[in-house]
Amino acid sequence: RHLKVVHDIEDEVRRLVATFDTAHASNATVPNITTRSCGTGESSWCLPFESLDSFLFPTAEQAGQSSASLVFDGRMPCGAPWSCALPPVDQSEVASAISWLTATQQGPFLPRNLSCAAGGALCARYLRSTFYVNSDGMDLVHWYELAQLLSRLSSGWLSAPSQVRLWYGGAHELEMAGLLVALANDMGLIGLALLTILLYMRVFFGGWRLALLASLQIFLSLPFMYWIVTVPFGQTELAAFAGASLWVVLGVSADNIFVICETWGQSTQLVRSGRPASPAERLTWTVRQAGAPLLFANGTTAASLLINCFSSLPAIFQFGLCGGVLLLTNLALGVTYLPALLVLQDSGVLDGSGEAGEEEREAERRSRSRVLQAVHGGLWRQRVRVLVGFGVGVLLLTPLAVTLSPGADATFTFSPDPAMQRVIDIARRSGPDGLFRAAESPGGPRPTLSLSQLPAEGPIRYRKLLRGEYLPPPPPPDATVFALLLTPLSLYDAGLLATLSLAIAGDTRLWFLQPPPSGAPPGLAPACLIAGALVAALSLYTLGLAIWRCDFAARHYPLLGNLLGALLLLHGALFYKLARLAASGREWLPPPPPPPPGGGGPPPLGL
Repeated sequence: RHLKVVHDIEDEVRRLVATFDTAHASNATVPNITTRSCGTGESSWCLPFESLDSFLFPTAEQAGQSSASLVFDGRMPCGAPWSCALPPVDQSEVASAISWLTATQQGPFLPRNLSCAAGGALCARYLRSTFYVNSDGMDLVHWYELAQLLSRLSSGWLSAPSQVRLWYGGAHELEMAGLLVALANDMGLIGLALLTILLYMRVFFGGWRLALLASLQIFLSLPFMYWIVTVPFGQTELAAFAGASLWVVLGVSADNIFVICETWGQSTQLVRSGRPASPAERLTWTVRQAGAPLLFANGTTAASLLINCFSSLPAIFQFGLCGGVLLLTNLALGVTYLPALLVLQDSGVLDGSGEAGEEEREAERRSRSRVLQAVHGGLWRQRVRVLVGFGVGVLLLTPLAVTLSPGADATFTFSPDPAMQRVIDIARRSGPDGLFRAAESPGGPRPTLSLSQLPAEGPIRYRKLLRGEYLPPPPPPDATVFALLLTPLSLYDAGLLATLSLAIAGDTRLWFLQPPPSGAPPGLAPACLIAGALVAALSLYTLGLAIWRCDFAARHYPLLGNLLGALLLLHGALFYKLARLAASGREWLPPPPPPPPGGGGPPPLGL
């Protein structure tokens, strides 16, 4: 399974790089491509992957002839990417190829602690694959596409099911492209942050209309900020790093909305000349009351961001400019756009209640105020414990915050993953402290092997390939379809057990299930519920293994087939029993016998 995953990863990268080379050749921008990876089905000169798969999956050229040769380019088909077929090599062939590589002092991609156990099992924690591209013909779009593919293949949630983790590194252009890909992927977190703010506002305001319109203030500030930054300041090309300031501004903008809304709620107690204040007077008081502290709070935050405009780095300059302008734009919308929404909400326009709903809105405001007062009172009564807990937390985190270690400044890097970069640095070392047997080779002609060059102790499969006698074994039977049939059937059974547990617990009939006439034994309802949960979990786990673990469905083909057959037979017997009961009108369990005459108690004891 692991070799199949490695082969598929290399094949996907090989196909992408081959499209770059084809584009270069068609545009005639690079007439002599001296450094490029071999594409699928390519016969022109190229450099293969320097990896174990290149020697496990060679290509036989002119097989069966005297001039036959093996090209170790890893382009032998290895099954469809969607199939669970194992690679066309078994463990003994893997061990034979590795032994030949070790004996001939080849395989710099093999780790130093490599060992093959009995039966040919490959014992290696790391494998290195090196591929070559024509950097002179690569533009920014090509580097970005390559970094995007490698980032997707190295994602933890994608590599976890196959237990193969991809670490990658390369030229400076690839590193910069990887940074752009990471920033572009992180931009999706802004949508998650906005969704979280929207849901909190829904709870805070108690309605979707006001929550959506209040959240719209944050969206409206983005085009205003973009116009101010690009037109007056002339920053027509924004760096991806400038978007990092959006996360800071989202939280501050949401705070502005909550502060103004709470101040507007307090204005209901405002009295002017012995009468309740009018909406205009309340609005003026709200803006004056909340505007001053918000101006100071947002002004200091914006100043801390705008100070970055003195940086000579364009990305840092744009980071501070976008963040500061966005903060001030949100503040301006908060004292103009948001008060209009609050007036509409207070007049009943947004919820459609009009003046008739004033009492309900006032009762809701009072209820929210009582809740906030209760929370504030609880915190005040427990102020000593809160302060002590806060102080203890600060003391516990202080040593971690002030700890300095040699090389700590190396974590400040433009690499999207510093841990990945450290692994790549160790993998590139040579000598005793290196992870692999040798350093990466600078590249050269494609390694080939003829029949006369193959020693007697060489892999038997190589000799068969050169003679044209090798036939790959047929793919093993795949039991994925059995798992696909087992899962809905088992989930149906789990649903029946859960329904039966509810019927027993409620002592009522649900669907065609009902509790026993004489009463259910104690603990039967939770037992049915637990059994249903176990059946559902086991079926989903089996389906996941069959889909994500390519060798599970192949190795356990008889087991899954027999299990499906047994389950179908049990369901047939169950439905036959139900059909007989429905035809006869009887119950599943016979009713208890009536008690004997005289109460059915024990006979009296005689003296």
